[in-house]
Amino acid sequence: LLRGEEAPCSPGTQIRDFLHVDDVAGAFVALLDSETSGAVNIASGHPVSVRDVVQEIARQVGEPSLLKLGALPARPGEPGLLVADAARLTTEVGYMPEYTLETGIRQTIHWWRDELHRQALNGELAHG
Repeated sequence: LLRGEEAPCSPGTQIRDFLHVDDVAGAFVALLDSETSGAVNIASGHPVSVRDVVQEIARQVGEPSLLKLGALPARPGEPGLLVADAARLTTEVGYMPEYTLETGIRQTIHWWRDELHRQALNGELAHG
């Protein structure tokens, strides 16, 4: 989408549990600093459809017409629902994610824009 190219996707009906990488790191630090022992899921605990995620990406990039939901089939055998129970992380460890889905996507798009710009500059320098 950032390159102005179409993005073929599955229908996006899969439900997933998304957590920004900075929140994953923060959750691990909080867990290590806590007295909690045993298995603790590092997750948001909030179900979100893949469709909602890719539509938010397309909206923030400003290219919703390039998103082609349903252009690809869903993968055979892919589970429809993968969401963790994050109750121990929030109640026992006391960790709450800092990024919302919207802010996490915004930060990720910003990173990718910078990365693509860096790659373009490196390519120009190599050819110039």
